[in-house]
Amino acid sequence: INMGGPIDNSAAFIHLNKAQSVLGYSDEQVTGLRLAVDDIFQAHNIALKVGQTIDDYVYISSWFRTQGSLYQDIQMVRTIVYIVVFLIIAVASFNIVSSLVMEVREKQSNIAILKTMGAQDSTIVATFVMQGLTQAFIGVVLGTFIGVVLALNISELFIWISQLMSKNPLEGVYFIEFLPSRLVWKDIVITVIVTFILAVLATIYPAWQATRVDPAKVLGN
Repeated sequence: INMGGPIDNSAAFIHLNKAQSVLGYSDEQVTGLRLAVDDIFQAHNIALKVGQTIDDYVYISSWFRTQGSLYQDIQMVRTIVYIVVFLIIAVASFNIVSSLVMEVREKQSNIAILKTMGAQDSTIVATFVMQGLTQAFIGVVLGTFIGVVLALNISELFIWISQLMSKNPLEGVYFIEFLPSRLVWKDIVITVIVTFILAVLATIYPAWQATRVDPAKVLGN
């Protein structure tokens, strides 16, 4: 088994009968038991329950005891990533606000003409909201497509860059020396929904500014 990390240099797997023969144990003697569970996040609780059912004194351990701090660090990093992604979306939404505000200023005369022709404020608001949502939709589609493609191929891309540089930046630093990736569609859906919500909120102020254009002042000048 090749794990792709330092564990390959410190662990070996042999048949149970051969290990018992090397240690001088009988067929019924073992130094420990390992269980495979379906839910890895319940591994520690399951191990405790199993230990309580055994009459002999045993030492109970699970991945949560040995690698729990690493898992908690990963969860903290995930939270930080969520915050960073939210800030990136907020900055992009601010760009929509600034671009629509400039659009309103440039189109003041057109807006004034439409209002003199009887255009309702709701029509003007809907026009700028649709323009902002169109920009957001294009950005979401392109961003989601590029992100999904990179997420599905990030491992191969990392290996290719490492070979190109003739150096693996993860070698000897982390438990693994490759860059794993798992696509979580739930996170993508949440990101898309948050993006559209912020895009809608970003279009409200410029659209409201468009309804405040005074045809008399704009066309009078």
